[in-house]
Amino acid sequence: MVLFSFPTSGNISWPFMVGIVVLLLVYYFGWARKRFQGPRVMGAEADLTEIEREFEHAAEDLKGPATA
Repeated sequence: MVLFSFPTSGNISWPFMVGIVVLLLVYYFGWARKRFQGPRVMGAEADLTEIEREFEHAAEDLKGPATA
């Protein structure tokens, strides 16, 4: 939002842009920072290990035969 608020043609007022930034900061510090819990694990450790093995096998299959 901040990036797209910067004037490109000079037809946006600086007070409007500063107001939007202040509004976003109030939103972040007042609500979003307390409620964001971060990324969550979506499976058990054994399931994730099995998925990683499948990806490794698929990568080996894509490489094809080793050439010296």
